[in-house]
Amino acid sequence: MRLPNGLKSLVRYRNKHYLDDALAAGEKVIILYPHFTAFEMAVYALNQDVPLISMYSHQKNKILDEQILKGRNRYHNVFLIGRTEGLRALVKQFRKGSAPFLYLPDQDFGRNDSVFVDFFGIQTATITGLSRIAALANAKVIPAIPVREEDNTVTLHFYPAWESFPSEDAQADAQRMNRFIEERVREHPEQYFWLHKRFKTRPEGSPDFY
Repeated sequence: MRLPNGLKSLVRYRNKHYLDDALAAGEKVIILYPHFTAFEMAVYALNQDVPLISMYSHQKNKILDEQILKGRNRYHNVFLIGRTEGLRALVKQFRKGSAPFLYLPDQDFGRNDSVFVDFFGIQTATITGLSRIAALANAKVIPAIPVREEDNTVTLHFYPAWESFPSEDAQADAQRMNRFIEERVREHPEQYFWLHKRFKTRPEGSPDFY
């Protein structure tokens, strides 16, 4: 099934050659894809052109869970890995194919596997998965940001692959990721998905944010 022409025409790419060139060269690619409000619409369009690997958190409501999974897999061009399956299952799938991994790490996942680094001047629990997965899979990190335009179309902006990433310092890598996301959010603050309560987990001794 393809996106209707009218809907697909609402999404366009900018600098997608960064992704295309890396894949053509046989590189493993992690698409760093922060939560902007147009993220679902843009990725449905991208998934028509590029197979993707993504992680999924199962919902407690089984009926809702089935419907979401059905929607995510409607084009039969995505490999979904449950978060409960862990990093090993993800890296195994990543290594055996050419599909890039679509990664949305800008959520509060609690203290496990997180470090506190700056985000908008606030010490923010940030998972270190981006650098860990990049190291395990020897993958390039290519960010992509969906921006909703004034005419209600969406432009999916791709950015150059990060140089010297990952480093040997997971905390510095997490800070680099947050800094990049913050720069993009400052460009379109009304389009970031603040609903996720990014500052929920606080450092020991710090007051609750919400």
